[in-house]
Amino acid sequence: MNYSVEYWKKSMTGITTNSTFAEWCLLFMIRGKKLLDIGCGNGRDTRYFVDKGFQVHALDIRRIESDNFHFKEMDLSLFPSRFSYEEGNNIPFFLLFGTLLGAYRDKNFIAHDEDVDIGVFEYDRERIIQLVDRGAFIVHGMQYRTNETQLFHTIEYKDQFLDIFFYSKHRSHYVCGKSTIQRFQIDSGFSKIKFLNHKFNTVHDIEEYLNRHYGNDWRIPKKGKHARF
Repeated sequence: MNYSVEYWKKSMTGITTNSTFAEWCLLFMIRGKKLLDIGCGNGRDTRYFVDKGFQVHALDIRRIESDNFHFKEMDLSLFPSRFSYEEGNNIPFFLLFGTLLGAYRDKNFIAHDEDVDIGVFEYDRERIIQLVDRGAFIVHGMQYRTNETQLFHTIEYKDQFLDIFFYSKHRSHYVCGKSTIQRFQIDSGFSKIKFLNHKFNTVHDIEEYLNRHYGNDWRIPKKGKHARF
């Protein structure tokens, strides 16, 4: 049966939940293995298998452009467990900037976002470098790159990017270059935000942070809108 690209694009619009066929296939599969998803459509089953622990490569006749698949390969759970998101982690990080905006407002990555943004404490910089030296990222297919300013480092994974911003503690703010976070946002204890089936650390008062960095109209999606420093 030969369906056109236009047919599939129209028929899959708005569908984000995995198929029952994917659930049936899972019964016969070994988790943690590599999986090739040919004809992945909008990526709904690809996302399902990634969440189940598979390393998935997805192919389709049309460009994969739906919000359901955008940036999903940059799954933060792919990081080594020592650089984790749960309580008790050795090197805590917290969602910031557009990643936090998407997680809070859209419950997803912002469709036009170009990278993933997290914050890390400056005193943990050396510990991250030690992980890099031990190959903790390269073993997962990730490239770790430093920036000339040293204000942030970047992890590259399959042509997608995660920026790590290093924040140092000052009298009233945590500071990373021109970016500042009021100390109460962190010293009062992290908030937890559920995002992509995981709970992540983030600032204490999310809406105050978004008002401060994106203005009072942050609830309205705006392409090309960047955080204010």
